[in-house]
Amino acid sequence: MTKLPLPFTLVALRLIYVILCLPGHNSFFGDVEMNVVSRVPNTPSPSKVRCQSKDDDIGAHILLTGQRLRWEFGKTFMQATLFFCHFYWGSKQKTFIVYDSKLSFHCRNPQYCWLTWEARPEGFYLSDNNERTWMKMNDWA
Repeated sequence: MTKLPLPFTLVALRLIYVILCLPGHNSFFGDVEMNVVSRVPNTPSPSKVRCQSKDDDIGAHILLTGQRLRWEFGKTFMQATLFFCHFYWGSKQKTFIVYDSKLSFHCRNPQYCWLTWEARPEGFYLSDNNERTWMKMNDWA
């Protein structure tokens, strides 16, 4: 049996490591679709939300009742991806994590996860792929 030269082996291992750690669509570790939906009345003002991770800023968005903010990302090696959102509605505001390794257990399909957050007058609810079952996760206060 022929042994591969050490430099070739090191380069090959490094290349595999880089490929496995790259985030992005069609990630080796699976993809996530995040949705944020406003269910709060447009008075006293429409809801506003800004979501971001360490590397990606989804931006600030005004969501009228029933509108949806949607984005996708690839999971990374060791489940290191974390997104948080800052929500505003009238005089209320709340910031919390909307995706990390602890919340990923809500994903039914490990290769393509679809999570939806709803902002309601009484708080924030999370649903997995079906958007029929909701769990209250946070209050406004």
